[in-house]
Amino acid sequence: GTQAPPSAAAAPLPAPVQLERLQSYGECAIRSDPVTYQVRLSGALQPARLEWALRYVTGRHDGLLMRFATDIPASALTGGPEDLPHVQVTLGDPQADAVAFDVVTIDGPEREPAAVSAALNRFAGREFDLAHGPRVRALLLRLEPEEWIFALSVDHITFDLVSLEILLEDLAAAYTAGEDGAATAVLGPAPSYREFAERQWAMLAAPQGQGKLEYWVDIYRRAGIFPDARLAALGGEHAGRPGKAKVLALPLPGGAPDRLRQEAAQCGTTPFNMVVAAFLLSLRQRVRQDLLGAVVPLANRTEPGSERLVGLLATVLPIWVDLAGVTCLPAAAAKVTEATLAAIDNCLPALTSGHAYLSGAFGEGGHPAYADPSRRAGGPTIELFVEEPGIEHVLRLPGLATAPYDVPISLYRAQGGLMAYAAIGGTDPSIAFLYPDDAYNDRIMTHQLEDMRALLSAGERS
Repeated sequence: GTQAPPSAAAAPLPAPVQLERLQSYGECAIRSDPVTYQVRLSGALQPARLEWALRYVTGRHDGLLMRFATDIPASALTGGPEDLPHVQVTLGDPQADAVAFDVVTIDGPEREPAAVSAALNRFAGREFDLAHGPRVRALLLRLEPEEWIFALSVDHITFDLVSLEILLEDLAAAYTAGEDGAATAVLGPAPSYREFAERQWAMLAAPQGQGKLEYWVDIYRRAGIFPDARLAALGGEHAGRPGKAKVLALPLPGGAPDRLRQEAAQCGTTPFNMVVAAFLLSLRQRVRQDLLGAVVPLANRTEPGSERLVGLLATVLPIWVDLAGVTCLPAAAAKVTEATLAAIDNCLPALTSGHAYLSGAFGEGGHPAYADPSRRAGGPTIELFVEEPGIEHVLRLPGLATAPYDVPISLYRAQGGLMAYAAIGGTDPSIAFLYPDDAYNDRIMTHQLEDMRALLSAGERS
C-alpha cells in the first residue's frame, strides 16, 4: 500500500535564505508568480495514485516546503540585511499543506476547448499564499473515462523551469513505483536546497565570493549606466510603471534561425548572444548612446550536485556593452560574448537571484545590499529571453499516451520594464517585446522590432 512521504523538520531556515527569497520579488514585496504546465493524458489513469506520487515527490524536496512570513508589514521591508530579523521561513508539513490536488469531471459545454482553456487560465492565475502554502497545486480535469488534462502550478519563488523538468521526471518515477518503499529505492535521496544555500553563503564569505562581489561593485560604480534615464526615445511617460502586459511580435523569415546558428558558430558565440547584439544595435539608433545594458537569464547550475536540485537556482545577469565604433552584428556579438562570459565567471549564487541586483554597497557581515536597477538608473530594466530546443517538459506515465495541451498563458508579466523575447526554435520563429500597456510608443517599438528582424535575417553581413 501507499505510505506518506517522509516529514521534514519545521525549523527556521538560515537567515540569508529568508531574505533572498523575498528580495527576489520586487524589494521584498510579498507576492509570487506561478510556473505552469498542462498535458493531455489518455488511458486508465489512477487519480489517487497520481495525487500520492505528487505529494511524495513534493515532500522529498525541501525547496518546495518553504513558508515565508514577516513580523512587520511587507511595505516596511527595505531589501537590506537589516530585514533579516523580521523575516521567517520555515518548512511546511508535506503531509498537510504542501500540495493542493483537485479532480474535476467536466461535461457538456465545459468540455469545449475555449471553456477548458479558461478554466486552466483561472487555475494558473491564482497567486500563492507565501505564509501558509501550498507551494504546489494540481488540477486533474476528467473529460471522458480515459481522457484527462493534468495541470500543474508551482510557486516560482521556490522553483524554476529546470526544476519543472526534474519534478516531472520524479513524478513519473513515483507514479510508476506506486508506493513509498519502491519510490525511494528508485529515486534515492533528494539533494537539499537548504544545504545548497548554506554552501553558497559560505562561498560568499570566502575570498572567492568576495572577488565576485567586488566585480559587481565595480560594475555598479560606473556612473550613468543609462544616461538617458527614461530611454525617452522609445516613447512613453511612464516607462517604469507596471501594468497590463502588451505584446508586439514579428515572425522571422524561414531559414533565418538556421542562418543565425551558422553565423553564431562562425563567430565563436551562441544564437542567444547574436539576439542580444541585434537588440543593443537597434536600441542604440534610438537612445543615441554607446554604453547599453541588458539582463540575460542563466540556469546557474554549475556547482556539482546542483543538477538534480529542485529550487530557484536560475538567475539573471546584468551586462553592459560599449558599442562605440561597432557597425555590424558579428562585432557587436563579440562584445556581448565578452561581457556575458565575464558576468558568468563572476555570477553570484542563487541566493542573489531573481529581479534583485547589487546596488554597489555592502551590508553588515559582508552581505550585499540590493536595489532594483530600474529604480537606481531611473529607466526600464531590459530583459532578454531566447527559446531554443533543449529542456523537455514531458510527463510520461506508464500505460498512458501523452500529448501537449497548450494554453496561451504568459510566462512573463510586465513588471514595469521592457522584455525582449525571441523564439528561434520550433515551427514559428519570431521576436517580440513585452511591456506595460501605454508605457512605450507602439509605433517606435514596432520599428525597433523591424530593425532587429532585419539584423537577424540578413544572409550576408558587412
